[in-house]
Amino acid sequence: MHLRMFELACEHLQIKGHYEVVKGIISPVGDGYNEKGLIEASHRVEMAKLAVENHSWIEVDSWESRQAEWLETVKVLRHHRQELLSQELDWHNEGLHTLHCALLNCRSLTDKTAFLNDLTVAKNLDMLLLVETWQKPEDNLHLNRLTPLGYSFLCKPRLTGRGGGLAVIHRDCVKTAIVEFHGITSFEYLACKIAGKAPLHVILIYRPPKPHPNFFLDLNEMLSLVCGMSTAVILLGDFNIHVDTDCPSASELCSVLNSFSFVQHIDFPTHDKGHTLDLVCSTGVQNVCTCQGRPLLCSFRVPSPFDQQALLVIPSFMFCL
Repeated sequence: MHLRMFELACEHLQIKGHYEVVKGIISPVGDGYNEKGLIEASHRVEMAKLAVENHSWIEVDSWESRQAEWLETVKVLRHHRQELLSQELDWHNEGLHTLHCALLNCRSLTDKTAFLNDLTVAKNLDMLLLVETWQKPEDNLHLNRLTPLGYSFLCKPRLTGRGGGLAVIHRDCVKTAIVEFHGITSFEYLACKIAGKAPLHVILIYRPPKPHPNFFLDLNEMLSLVCGMSTAVILLGDFNIHVDTDCPSASELCSVLNSFSFVQHIDFPTHDKGHTLDLVCSTGVQNVCTCQGRPLLCSFRVPSPFDQQALLVIPSFMFCL
């Protein structure tokens, strides 16, 4: 029951979207609590450790249990806060956060709203990036349906013709703003600036299958502009270029990316015919991790985009551990 309370509290904070839960601490009371029937503190600490041994974010701290006298809860909370500050956790000093994302060519949102809503919640995503939404201008019905509580969306539907369209679903606490690059006409893009301790830009791209002669010129121009704004850039989407082959387009794309120090992280097929068309590229970003499958899951260590962070501590007196 006690562990379930931790999980419910964590889920609530994540749904609210204003906090990042970095740790949960179980702090058993000391023998000085003097409650009738309470077993010795050292035994309670060991039982608590066994209970959390399979939990990745909940841990047991024995400091309170080792105190000769009972301590008020506020004093215990102050102790743990000071301990965390002195440990110089990376989220405090470096301001880094693991940004969890998913990329999907959805080929219409119409019949996928429930799936995408469930995916965002189940994978605890910070951002869901969608290409080929097939969304019509000023028609946000399906985007509203697929956006979970605590999230918002940005979108750029294709203004003429059929198909295309881009959307980004993001946590409300990941403050984003659309950035425009004038004169880019050879491909669709949705560029976001993410507020945080350091500039971070995320650019979602959809390059239609029919080649456009200005694609590489426009891509070079856009990367030149965005790299002048920020040293940390994530570039991802459906490029419709077989980068797993030696075709001229793949070579030219590689050359453009290299000229701006971008690393292309996808080395497995992303298309049902075995080619690699969906790409994840970055510069100035640490420890990029990608996972094969549809949608394409990826994570990045980036300057923290969150407004606030939370240490989840359930007061030990509630449990009498």
